[in-house]
Amino acid sequence: MSLFAKYKKKNVPSGFVDPLSFLDKNTRIKVRTLEGDTSLLTDGTFYLMVGIMGEVYPMDIGKFEKSYQRTDTLFTGKMEYVPRIYTEPENTVYDLTKRIYSCYPKNTSHILAKELESDVKLFTRWYEEKYMKGQRGDFLACRPDDPSDFYIIRRDIFNMTYSPVS
Repeated sequence: MSLFAKYKKKNVPSGFVDPLSFLDKNTRIKVRTLEGDTSLLTDGTFYLMVGIMGEVYPMDIGKFEKSYQRTDTLFTGKMEYVPRIYTEPENTVYDLTKRIYSCYPKNTSHILAKELESDVKLFTRWYEEKYMKGQRGDFLACRPDDPSDFYIIRRDIFNMTYSPVS
């Protein structure tokens, strides 16, 4: 990990949605992430995070509680696209826009990251059957408390949401 630098999450609001606030437990959903579609079961172990560009990704509730302070305020960020999920196999569409609550990073929210020097494909815990694509200039990241959980952050999103720790 010595090639990785430590970064702190900027005080930029993100959004989160508890899928169990509007879906039954054990509902199969399809989440459109930046990396493609992934299928998940609403089992009460994750929230759907909505980033500053409208990107949606699952996050373990324990990791969320360590990293974010929730609010009762709806998220009003300007998003690149409308965040949606779909039930499977019915394909019922849920627009998440009016269900997203704001959250802010806690002061302890850090990651280890390294800028990619070439394009990569990465299999992660959330996408075991598919891979995330990273392009040169994107960032390979992990949490210091779980260095086996790697993921890729697009360069533009990384620059808007993280700053180096000196």
